[in-house]
Amino acid sequence: MTALEPVILVRELPPARSQMRQQFPSLRELVEATPAPEEPAILSYLAQGVVCGIYNDPALLVDVLQPGRWLDAACEHDPRLSGLALQPSLMLTDGAWVWPGVLPYYVAAYHLRLPRRFVQFAEGHQWKVDPSAIRPEDVNWDAYDAILDLAVTAGR
Repeated sequence: MTALEPVILVRELPPARSQMRQQFPSLRELVEATPAPEEPAILSYLAQGVVCGIYNDPALLVDVLQPGRWLDAACEHDPRLSGLALQPSLMLTDGAWVWPGVLPYYVAAYHLRLPRRFVQFAEGHQWKVDPSAIRPEDVNWDAYDAILDLAVTAGR
């Protein structure tokens, strides 16, 4: 079984666990004023992720940085987000990393800065996810949900 590494560790995602994740940075700390040059490639890469699970948190349908703003409505009214395929309740993977299906929204809407290691990994794979190399039943995305345990361990 392959243990997947979460792309981001922030307190607001998933929203249902935000109270238990206060030791993590805020999503707001990753917001950039302008897109990174590789943002289109990052969005394409994230969209290619293979479904490896479901995270049933209805709050994933709402923008955690603008409470009350529904993601589907935001995508309808913002031309930058119009072509975005939203999969908020799905967990996606490239076989090494795991991310929530809502992550592309935050990258496109807020030019979220993702970890350099992840960006280098995706670039090193020519911005392509090979779905034939991923068996969802052979991956473990518990690290995304077991974040509290990781934070306690990392703080030692």
